[in-house]
Amino acid sequence: MKYLRQYIRRILLEDAFDFAKEAGQLQSTGELDMPNNVGNATSKGSRRKVKDLFRKHADHGWLASNITTVHWVRDDVVLEDLVGKGKDEISTSMSKAGTPVTWHDYGAFGLWVKGHITLAANSMNDIVSGHFRDYGPTDAPPEDQWMNPDKVSPEKFKQQQSSSGINKQPKSVDKFRQYSSMDDNKKNREIFNKKYLSKFPYILDADTWEEPGRFPNEALVDNWRATGIIIADPDKVERLEDTSGYFYRKITGIASKFGVPLYDVNFDLLWRPKK
Repeated sequence: MKYLRQYIRRILLEDAFDFAKEAGQLQSTGELDMPNNVGNATSKGSRRKVKDLFRKHADHGWLASNITTVHWVRDDVVLEDLVGKGKDEISTSMSKAGTPVTWHDYGAFGLWVKGHITLAANSMNDIVSGHFRDYGPTDAPPEDQWMNPDKVSPEKFKQQQSSSGINKQPKSVDKFRQYSSMDDNKKNREIFNKKYLSKFPYILDADTWEEPGRFPNEALVDNWRATGIIIADPDKVERLEDTSGYFYRKITGIASKFGVPLYDVNFDLLWRPKK
């Protein structure tokens, strides 16, 4: 089955070699930005192209079946603000399905979501999507909007909210131009897989997945629905045992608004809403 999947993906041009080659050709023609030394703040057109390439070459079936996505927040107020925001694209960490999650220092509360992964990388530094507030409305005059290029007018922001939601964009892009002239043959694919696959930044499939290390990975998830709330801090898990306390009432109230259970980092059930 594994080899059949790899063969089918090779036919459909869904792998890192084809992503890198196509991205390199776009960089050679100037249609996709090259990395620069100013924070890799790519143009909006290039940001869309990166996501287009991911949509074309990623194994979305594998991602949906094998990857757990969790959006981490520091406090329950921010968590509650996400109720009803499933159309807005959010940043998440990734772990393999069925394994415990790692919460690093990005917050003690994790919103476990399922949705459409629009971009995924083994290091968050290869996406740099910024905070949600970066994409908010601004009343700044056009001559000052260069300072916050992702912000839009209040009217456009309201329109985005009511239609497709607020989409995040990658502000970083890697260098792929060196792959643009590689002929598509077995030898070059073997060379790419042996010498360059480990440097490929994005997670398209099982071959490009790396277990998270010291620094977290990142996925952008769109059209999501909440599956559960993860309480990662052991002290907060212990506080949940006091069913008469403020924390218990607050966090179970938020979970009830989402209609989801509470879990620890091992996905052991802590609390379930009443039906």
